[in-house]
Amino acid sequence: MIRSGHRERIRQAVALIGLPVFVVLAVLPRSAAYATGVWTPQSTGALYGLNAVAFANASDGWAVGDFGNVFATTNGGVTWTRQTPVTDNNLNAVAAVSATEAVTVGDGGTVLITTNGGTTWTPETSGDPWPLSSVTFANASCGWASGDGTLIATTNGGVTWAPQTWGSYFAWPYSVSFANASDGWAVGYYDGPSSTGPAVGFILATTNGGTTWTTETVPVTNGSPPITRLYSVSFANVHDGWAVGQDAVGGGVVLATTDGGSTWALESASSTSLSSVAFANSQDGWAVGPGGILATTDGGSTWSAQQTPGSYYGLDSVCFPDVSHGWTVGGNSILAYSVPTYVLTYAAGINGSIVGSSTQSVTSGGSGAAVTAVPDGSYRFVDWSDGSTLNPRTDSNVQGDLGVTALFAPSACTLSYTAGANGSIAGSSTQVVNYGYAGTAVTAAGAGPPSSQAATLL
Repeated sequence: MIRSGHRERIRQAVALIGLPVFVVLAVLPRSAAYATGVWTPQSTGALYGLNAVAFANASDGWAVGDFGNVFATTNGGVTWTRQTPVTDNNLNAVAAVSATEAVTVGDGGTVLITTNGGTTWTPETSGDPWPLSSVTFANASCGWASGDGTLIATTNGGVTWAPQTWGSYFAWPYSVSFANASDGWAVGYYDGPSSTGPAVGFILATTNGGTTWTTETVPVTNGSPPITRLYSVSFANVHDGWAVGQDAVGGGVVLATTDGGSTWALESASSTSLSSVAFANSQDGWAVGPGGILATTDGGSTWSAQQTPGSYYGLDSVCFPDVSHGWTVGGNSILAYSVPTYVLTYAAGINGSIVGSSTQSVTSGGSGAAVTAVPDGSYRFVDWSDGSTLNPRTDSNVQGDLGVTALFAPSACTLSYTAGANGSIAGSSTQVVNYGYAGTAVTAAGAGPPSSQAATLL
């Protein structure tokens, strides 16, 4: 099967150093706050390879692949629809600009845009004959695409594109990411004048929308194999960014910056190359590659291998429009990530009520809002039906649906009986009695004749 140019280069790079492609990613230290998300397969009906996926929100997204295939969903991937192809070229990347606007790029400098959710796709001229491997948009107008020896930009939603001055023809900027219309970064690798020397990973940055690009320093690996290729970059904001790729022996690398790219640090590594990275915010991110999926909840300081339903390797692209929803594609497979949502239900038994939200939806591992069991005037709160006596009550680290009822009982009254001078009390002088109920009999007795008297108090 013919593969898209830039994906094939990744596989060739791994093959050249003699490492198997399908190697399970090394399990790195697990973050204590790790989110309880689940990956599940979805079906697009794709017969050929899927190379990229992008979502505008938790519902609306596109997946693109070989031979011009485009698939769309408006329900988070529950169902996918193949859209009318307008090219036979392999499509390598897609940007979801909004719920109805998207741009996809591919081999031969292909650029396709839609403004109606993909009902129709319009070919546009990129001005470049080489494969395009990445596309990103800062807003509905300003976008950038990169590929084999090229960086191009648009200011009208992809209708027209212009080349940007950035570096050498012998370099491949695989991936580009912008935090806004001005601040952007591109990563890739430099082959050298003959394209036969050792590859060297590079990072470029701009603060003026790509009018000028400067080279940033790729960190030294301190005895580890040098970083030879960078395949993907993702910025959560103008300060926090990450880049992934591989070293000289095919191991995966993760680079991170917290100062907008002024300095980069080698954060983590895996046993195989990493192809794509996406962060939902400055802490929660995911990276995919030939071995599977890694995730972090601490900005990349530690990463954990994520479980998938079955064997899904050769993953090429990952996207997360928010921390609870994500997708990854590779081969003809697509996986969706979601954090389970649970329902907390609080009810009041007879003679009481609930203050607060009696029905709450909480994501796995999250906390509900406080609720208070309030007894009627002559009643008291006893406990909840699950034995808890907390009131108010806040349920945290929720791992499943919960339904509890507040239980109430009549309020207790204290009856105290005291004898005055020259007398005594027979019976229980102190009694605790539920509201509305009778106490037990007590008798007041005098000291003796001739004036002793007796009375029974009820």
